[in-house]
Amino acid sequence: MYYRYFDKETNRLKNYYKLLGISRDSDESITHNRFAALHQEGKTNQLIEEAYAILSVPEERDRYNRIYDRYNWDYGIQKNSLYANAKPKNRGRALFIFLLFVLIGFSSIAFFFFRSPEAATTPIPIEEPDKPQVELVVATEPAQADQTDQTETTTAIATESSETDSPVSGDSAPTLVALSVSDEVLAKYPTMEVYNSLDTLYLKAQVTAGVNFRNAPTMDSAVLSSLGTDETFLVLGKIGGWSYIYREAEGYGWIGGKYIHFTE
Repeated sequence: MYYRYFDKETNRLKNYYKLLGISRDSDESITHNRFAALHQEGKTNQLIEEAYAILSVPEERDRYNRIYDRYNWDYGIQKNSLYANAKPKNRGRALFIFLLFVLIGFSSIAFFFFRSPEAATTPIPIEEPDKPQVELVVATEPAQADQTDQTETTTAIATESSETDSPVSGDSAPTLVALSVSDEVLAKYPTMEVYNSLDTLYLKAQVTAGVNFRNAPTMDSAVLSSLGTDETFLVLGKIGGWSYIYREAEGYGWIGGKYIHFTE
């Protein structure tokens, strides 16, 4: 009998009051007049006729009301007149807020009374003793150099400076720098081919594309910096597809040998 009032498709209780358009506390005359008006308007159907057949009989209506009230209470609908004055009780929320305030109060009291004395005291700055000042005494010698010696020294320095700064003519040989591969590198890479055909003098080169400058001849080694096509460097040796080079700004390192182009 209980499942008689449930819709099999939606598995929900049929709301006969909503189907007829009346409230739960409507009497028999209101129920009858409402059904008659729907019948005259041609708006009746099987569900409306079923609702009228249940609500028009007092025993059937009482049985349906018990199920209707229980269903609305369990599912929290509470839209009928029986629960119009019912208000939700928020005792659990009020208790939670009260306990939260109590916990915050106890925490504040515990922090005030049980904090460490070191935290309450202001640290005293420690004054460092003044460092003794060291008096620097510079001994000066009387200028006893001969005027002739000073003139010769100045002339020699000027001549050396002019020779150093003078540009190299086009007929001169390519500029070579005297370097050497350290014993540590040779011991670490014994199969490395060293370019020593010119008695440890190495020619200059450039790269045809930007490459990474690494600290070892492997792809998983650390990248020290990048090397562009506009920079000139020296090639000291090679091992496999890697070249051991020297850069004026960075020092020694490794690059991929297939990107090298000798300029001298």
